[in-house]
Amino acid sequence: MARFAGTDKNEFINNQRVEGNLFELLNEAMGFCRKHLNMSGKIVGLVREEHLDIPAEALREALLNALCHRWYEHYNMTIGLAIYDDRIEIENPGMVPPQMDMEHIEQAHYSSPHNPRMANVLYQTGYIENWGSGIQRIIATCQKYDVALPTWQQMPGNVVVVTFARNTAQTGQNIQEDVIDVNGTKNGTKGGTKDTAIQLTERQHVIVNLLEDDGTITIPDLARKIRLSVRTVKRELETLQTLGVLHREGGRKEGRWVVDMKV
Repeated sequence: MARFAGTDKNEFINNQRVEGNLFELLNEAMGFCRKHLNMSGKIVGLVREEHLDIPAEALREALLNALCHRWYEHYNMTIGLAIYDDRIEIENPGMVPPQMDMEHIEQAHYSSPHNPRMANVLYQTGYIENWGSGIQRIIATCQKYDVALPTWQQMPGNVVVVTFARNTAQTGQNIQEDVIDVNGTKNGTKGGTKDTAIQLTERQHVIVNLLEDDGTITIPDLARKIRLSVRTVKRELETLQTLGVLHREGGRKEGRWVVDMKV
């Protein structure tokens, strides 16, 4: 487990190696995440609710998947938990089962655990609910807390990597999302001042470009393309309509998005 300085592995702030049984490893990994991720909180009624910038439930599920599906016979390889300024990566020795493919991994599927006895232990102890439902729970949790969905990659050398994007505005680095005006210039330095130019974020800029390419795209498909929740995409579309950047023509099923301003 490592907390790296920046967005690569050139320098680390903290580096640990832990050993133990399945449950000890999970607890150590979650403790490491809580130590190095940002915590936000709010008072709901008489109770304070606290949340990591990546939902703890989603991280826990991804770590359980790694522990359950790891190729333990590859004794020279280990599970890796890497925390960067902009993302978290969980590296797991192994491969996606042959009946699955990365393009459809987010869809419901049957489970084929590489370690069925370990999966059964996790099921019997209540750590997992049903075989094959882990990825669906990760997605549901991210959508619940309105954070970007993770990505899954099969890497060379038989390693599966799960990547969670972090909210860089909360990493302590004071990184702010670039603002682009309608002339395509960052921070509104061309075509008007910050007070008068319509300013778009990078995310809004991507949405507008996608709608220019295909105005008939559905909101769920748009959300999947840019790996955001449907709720977030709806909110961004409402903002863009309010700004006069685009509008909707026709009904919900047969209508299309029309971009009114070139960005």
